[in-house]
Amino acid sequence: MSTKDRLSSRIVGLEVRNTADDAIATIEDIAFNENGIDGYILSVGGFLGIAGRYVAVHSSSIDLTYDRANNQWRATMNASAEQLKAAPEFKYPSNT
Repeated sequence: MSTKDRLSSRIVGLEVRNTADDAIATIEDIAFNENGIDGYILSVGGFLGIAGRYVAVHSSSIDLTYDRANNQWRATMNASAEQLKAAPEFKYPSNT
């Protein structure tokens, strides 16, 4: 395996930035289907370490790139914080 492999531990917790380089969300979880990654669950609207709420976005909405010089992943999205805050809330299914 290469150090730049897409391990979930390298992606979950990653800050998502928009094209203006503003921090707009954090990747909290990854949704899979039988073909691979289906989407990302983002935490938006949080303040001082307290998550605001979750939204789900399709996997094609986020551009993941690897910065070889800094040995890290970078997540970008063509959206604003306001657009994500206005998106429908994602709620994890209950196990009960």
